[in-house]
This record gives sequence, structure tokens and C-alpha cells, in this order.
Amino acid sequence: MITDKLTELSGRIKDIKEIYRLLNKNVNVLITARERLVGKTFVFKGVYHAFANAPLNKTKIIYLKANGAKIDLEEIIFLMSEKKYNDLYDPDLKEQSFNEFRKGNQQQLERRILTSLKSASNNYLIFIEERKKLTESIRLFLSELMKTGKVTIAAESNSLSDAKIREFYQGFDKYEIKKLDDRKMGLLFDYFVKEDVLKIKDEDYGEIKEKLLIQCAGNIGKLKEKLERGNKEKNIKKEDILEKFPSSFKKEIGIGGSLIILLIAGMAYRYFLRGLGSVTDKVAGGIIFAISLCIYRILTFFK
Repeated sequence: MITDKLTELSGRIKDIKEIYRLLNKNVNVLITARERLVGKTFVFKGVYHAFANAPLNKTKIIYLKANGAKIDLEEIIFLMSEKKYNDLYDPDLKEQSFNEFRKGNQQQLERRILTSLKSASNNYLIFIEERKKLTESIRLFLSELMKTGKVTIAAESNSLSDAKIREFYQGFDKYEIKKLDDRKMGLLFDYFVKEDVLKIKDEDYGEIKEKLLIQCAGNIGKLKEKLERGNKEKNIKKEDILEKFPSSFKKEIGIGGSLIILLIAGMAYRYFLRGLGSVTDKVAGGIIFAISLCIYRILTFFK
């Protein structure tokens, strides 16, 4: 299994090996994480490259970046009908570009793929990087693919808040990517500073490192983002840490506190004035409450 320095330092090789083992046993796997930027996509792509570079691997591999649109289904059908997937390829079909393919009879190809899979000599492994939730059409097609017993799916989902998405992934093994500990984060800090040739005074190095690790709290993506802000000047100073790299934790506390106040105000306005019998007051209170909930939902989604 091929590994790079970043995979080694982060210790993600253990996650990659375990997910690789499950997929090799034809177990469908859903990679999850409780927070953003903890390395979920990094591990997901690491597993993909492990399969793609495996010697003597006869499994056919497909990678899809799902954008929650009709084109997702079209891409899967197009890829599975390509010549390199010879046991599903129809020799009577001429080679064509994706744009030409989109004008053809995709339903006919969909049925042929499902029929051909049952007698296919090779297994298929589909990686789905879910940028937006899967459409109903592709969920149905993927479900039919899995029923043939020839297709295994590895997926990375951004959210399981949708009931239909949860239902689709119900039979998958859930594998959670967790935050890194301080030791590994420290190793990554040293690695990023060296790779990006960032200048930090020797006497300030330890303090800057400590502060950034506290702010990032095991989140490798946040650490990388914060250090990338210093790439322009290539010079990170101790006195600039809190100004140039503000703590996201403090920011979230501020946003959360403001929302709580807004929610309380809306609820108080809505229910206290309810007894006064004013329709205008009731409507205004309801609007404030609804806006508060919408803002909270949006912020927690992009958090």
C-alpha cells in the first residue's frame, strides 16, 4: 500500500487500511465525521488510491464526485459503458464523448448494464464523493447495482439529515474519522512549516505552535488553512497569532450567544404578546422566530 509523508505523520494509514479491508470483503462503507475538515476526504481519497495502485487488482474502479444533479446518474452510466470495462461494453456502440452520450438512450444502457453485471467476470468498486445529497434517480440505480452482488460502494457523505439519504446508507458499515491528538497535530505543524518554508523565530516557535494547536483542536483542515494564511508573507509572528489567525472557537461562541439572544427575544415576543390579541404582534414574533431558526440552521450546516 502506497503512503506519503502526510499519511504517515497523521496516522491515517490505520483508517485507510481498515476501510480497504472492509471494501476488499465487499462490504459497503460510509465514511463519516462529526466535524468538518478533520480529514474525511483525505482518507477517502487515500483508500481510492490504494485500490487504484494495488498490483494484480482485477476490481473495476469508478470515482464519482456527486453534485446532487441529473448529471451524476449520466456519468455513472457513461463510465460503466466505456470500453475499459470490457465485460459491460457493447461492441456495437461506437466510441463517443460524454456530450454525445447524453443525447442518446441512457435508459437502454442502464438496463443493459444491470443485465450484464449479473454475469460479469469482475467486481466493481464505486467511490462516491458526495458534495451534495444524491438524487433519487442515482440512489435507485446504485441500489439496483448493489443487488447484483457485483458492486461495492464506498461513500463520503456530508450530511445524513435527509431521511431518504439515511435510508439509502442504512445497510452500509459506518466508519467515523476522528480528530487527531495533540502529538500528531504537532508533527503536522512541523511538517507544514517546513514544506511551506514559513519563517518563525526560534524563541516564538513553541508558543505559536501551542496556540494554533489549541485553536485547531485536532482539526487538520483548520491547521492547514491557518498556516496557509501566512504563506503570502512567509513569516509568522507571535503577536499576530490572535489577529491574523482568530480562534474559530471564540468566533463560534460569539455567534452562538447572539443566536440564543435572538431566539429568546423571538420566543418571548411571540408568546408573551400572544395574550394581548394583536395579530400584527403575533405575525412579527413568528417571523423573528422563523428567521432565527433559519440563521441557526445555515450556520450549523456550514460550521
